[in-house]
Amino acid sequence: MNLCKQMIFKSLDRDSIFRKYHLTIETCDDRWGDKKFTKKVITLYYNNDEVSEGVFMDKFPKKDGQFITVSEISWGRERLNWIYRKKQDQPYFTGFEEFYKTENKDEIARVIDPIRTATLMFMQELYLLIRILDSG
Repeated sequence: MNLCKQMIFKSLDRDSIFRKYHLTIETCDDRWGDKKFTKKVITLYYNNDEVSEGVFMDKFPKKDGQFITVSEISWGRERLNWIYRKKQDQPYFTGFEEFYKTENKDEIARVIDPIRTATLMFMQELYLLIRILDSG
């Protein structure tokens, strides 16, 4: 429940209409390589667009046969900027508009998502490095 509250309150930092939000909660089986596990997925939507997702795995199998608990929340300012966009045909990840012209949006997502993730990770590391250098 705290995971749900955190996702909603982070998203409400924006100027939004509360009744346009809704949550889905599902439990599903998954597999990463040879590791089988059950996960609970909580997804927050605004106006039917996904804003945030939280995943909770109570018994994720380790290599040594033991289990650990794993939780992860994905929430990004770039997603909120897209959801509150002025033009409804604006692509999620700007700068790649020409690639979105294909009919298979999943194929494009498989290309763009890793690039976006790597870019965001690099920007975060660069930001931290600048802060360290400035403090010293």
